[in-house]
This record gives sequence, structure tokens and C-alpha cells, in this order.
Amino acid sequence: MATVTGFTSARMLAIENGTVTQGSIVGNDLILKRKDLTTFNAGNVRGPTGAQGPIGQVSQATLDAAIADTKALLQAANATTSAMIAASAVTESKIATGAVTNTKLGTSAVTDIKIATGAVTNTKIADNAVTATKIASSAVTNTKIADDAIGSSKIDDGAVLNIHIGTNAVSNLKIAANSIDESKIADNAVTEAQILNFNVTNTKLAANSVTAGKIGTGEIGTSEIADNAVTGAKIEANTITTREIAPLSIDPGNIKNNAVGPNHVNFIKFQSGTPAGIVGGLWVNINTNELKFWSEAWNAWIKVA
Repeated sequence: MATVTGFTSARMLAIENGTVTQGSIVGNDLILKRKDLTTFNAGNVRGPTGAQGPIGQVSQATLDAAIADTKALLQAANATTSAMIAASAVTESKIATGAVTNTKLGTSAVTDIKIATGAVTNTKIADNAVTATKIASSAVTNTKIADDAIGSSKIDDGAVLNIHIGTNAVSNLKIAANSIDESKIADNAVTEAQILNFNVTNTKLAANSVTAGKIGTGEIGTSEIADNAVTGAKIEANTITTREIAPLSIDPGNIKNNAVGPNHVNFIKFQSGTPAGIVGGLWVNINTNELKFWSEAWNAWIKVA
């Protein structure tokens, strides 16, 4: 089995740099120049002058073969350095697919024009890399906003207008205490269903707002009538009967002159004592001048004066 002896890139570079690339006669000495531009004296090469010989020449085939051999050695040893590559010599066709890795790129080497349209996908963007200045105006549309992503702190004061609020969106829980004043309530918006029972107090009623039609039949009791509020004008004609007149409540000043006629008196008796067994009419005690009348409602004699 054959044995292959290889060299490291450093060794191959040393071999390459030690290669004689030029030579010149300086005086009687042969001065040779290596590839790394160092020179050395090969010694005295001048002999006696003889006849001029033929001009030396290296064929192109021999030169190409030498170059190919050197290239093969360099590739095998992975010894091609940046110093060996001419400026702009590495074109696109010389670079293998996938050969330019992250470590091969210099800082800020990838500019805008180097990035293909649509090449920057979600996975290419680092977390928190898209700041406010990176987002174009009006670029954040409804479909870009996740559900429940907009909290109170994201909304400017006064930014939520009437047109932004959906129908029936403002529920009782959304209304702050005491935030609805008179200006917020439409005319005729407060119906009976909106008023809690017993919440319309005296201070809520405007002057003269309770008309006869607002009072239910039989709803006005004695406690609802103020003292001295029922005047003669408030009593309907022929409403006061014997039943409505309290005992001893009629004095002479309440009886109109000549008001008691023959048709009003069923019986008159002038005597002392009590009219036992007698009902109806008027009774006068001639000793005490007491005047009484018989009340059918009370079933008793009522003292007038």
C-alpha cells in the first residue's frame, strides 16, 4: 500500500515563500529572489567570457504544467492564503453554495440592497427588535393586533369617541358612580321602569306637578291633609251631612240668620231636663238656654249652643 505524506498549510506556505521567483547577476554573484521577496547570494557564477550561446526559453506547456502542479499542492494542503489572492479575484462563480457563513460576514456588511425582497421572515427578526421607529405610519391594522392586546394604558385620553363604541357596549359596570348627570339623560328617557319604588320624594317633585290625575282614588287620607287646608271652596255643595258635623261644633256664629225655617224643625220643646224618649227636631233647655238637635248619624242629641 502506498504512503502519502502531507504537509500543513504553514509548511506549504513556507515552501511557497521559499520558491525562487527571480534572479539577477550582481557583479560576479548570482542574487536570487524568493516569493516572499527575500533574496540570497547563490555565489560567484561569472566564468571566463565565452562565445554567446542560444537564448534560453521555457515553453508554455512546461510553464502551465508547473503552475498546475503548484496549484494542486496548495489545494491539497489547504494553503491558499489571502495574500495569494489578487484583489477582486474571488467572483460569485468561485464561491460554493453555502460557503459564506455568519462568521465570514464583517460587521454591518449586509446592507439593504443585499437583502432580497421578502427574505426577512419572522424567524430572522430578534425578539423586541421591531421598535416604534421601525413601524411605518398606519402599518398596524386591525388584523395585526392580537385579541385583548390593547389595554387602558394604550388608549389616549379622549380617544374613544361615540362612533368607536358598539351598540349596548356600555353596561352598568362600565359607568362610574355619579357620572350620569342631567345633561347625559335624553328628554323623556326616564320612564316608570327606571325609577325605584319610593324614590320620588318631596324634593323631587316640582311645584304644582301633582295634579288630580296623578292621585289615585282614595289615596288622600287624614294624614295627607294639612291642618286648615280644607276651606269652604274645597268642599263640594251638599257634601256636608249630619254625619260630618262633630258634636258641639256648631255655635250661633255658624248659623246664618233666618237659616232655620219651619222645614228644618221637626220638633221644638221648651223645658228643663233631658228630652227622654224624644227623637228628632230641636230641643231648647229654657233654664240653661242650651240648644240641641237630633243627629240621625250619631243617634243622639247634639249640643249646638
